[in-house]
Formats: sequence, structure tokens, C-alpha cells
Amino acid sequence: MHSDEHLSLYGYALLLTGVILASSLYLAPPQAQVTAFALDGQEQIEEPLNSSEITTASIEPAIIDKDTPQMAGNWNYPAIRWRSYRDGLAEMERSGKPGLLVLQQRDCVLCRSYQRVFRSDYVTAFSDDFVFILSDAQNEPAVQQLYDIDGDYLPRTFVLSPDGGLVRRATSAHPRQRFFVDPHRPEALSTLLQTTR
Repeated sequence: MHSDEHLSLYGYALLLTGVILASSLYLAPPQAQVTAFALDGQEQIEEPLNSSEITTASIEPAIIDKDTPQMAGNWNYPAIRWRSYRDGLAEMERSGKPGLLVLQQRDCVLCRSYQRVFRSDYVTAFSDDFVFILSDAQNEPAVQQLYDIDGDYLPRTFVLSPDGGLVRRATSAHPRQRFFVDPHRPEALSTLLQTTR
């Protein structure tokens, strides 16, 4: 077998593996809806994440701080002004606005599909009402670990209160991956964003 054929077969195998993994991760129901429950079973609780190992102060400034505009181009930047994790938390505190945190990774197939949701009028209608935060798993592993509430699947989407607390009632209807928003249904994200109104 020639090296070109080997690379071609290897590339095809990687692509097929990615498709299989993506399809196994995509278990969201046809229509996401907001549920009113918290991880501890209580309804409609908004509170900061509690973690003895990781605090937002212990998260080092990441490479994404300088790369956010370039990376966010596919996420409808500048129509939606994306910020790094640290900058986003500071902006939320300063402005009193809630935040939308998207945890993703550049080589994630579902994350690339999810990017299109942010081009929808359903979502851009909220661009002035929220601080949009984009975090890359490879550049900010501490952020990923901090929000590893029900698994480390990607993408994960969290609504944050202005003080940085997790709005626990803002979840999808997925039975196991409550912070997974259907990448093919912009209205599902819009419904999630409406939980703060």
C-alpha cells in the first residue's frame, strides 16, 4: 500500500470515527424545552457553582483571551460580541447582565454545527441582553472542569446570573446531558435564554 493510500484510508477512518462519535453524542430530543429543576432536585435555584478544588480566581488567563475574536468568527462575531471566560465574568459584574457560556472545542463536529445556531435571529435578538462567553476546552481546561456538572460532553451551554452563578433552571430537556442544546434548533437556545426574563 502506498503512503498516499494509507493516509487517505487513515483520514477516512478518522472521519468515520468522528461521525460515529458525533452521532452517539447527539441524543437530544427533537425539541429542547426548559425544565424547572436543579441538580439537587429543588426547583428554580440560582446560585454560584461551589467547588473546593477550582474557583474562578484559580483559573489562569488563557490563550483564548487573545484568540476570542478570531475563533468567534464562526460563532457570528461581531454580531454577537464573544468574550473570554475571565473578560465575560468581569463584564457581567460590571454591566449587571446575565451571561451565556458556551464550552466547545475547535475540532468538535457538533460544536461546528452548533455555531450556526448563533446566526439565527432567534439568538441574535439576545445579543444586547447577555454577555456571550466562549471557552475552548483545550485552552481553558480549568473552566471545562469547573462546569463538568453532568459530564464533559461538548458543546455545553450554561446561563449565568450577573454574579457568575449558574442559573440551574436553564437546562435542556435532554435526560442525561442537561446543558446540551440541539445544534439544529436555534429556538431551543432562544427558549433557554428566555429563562432569565
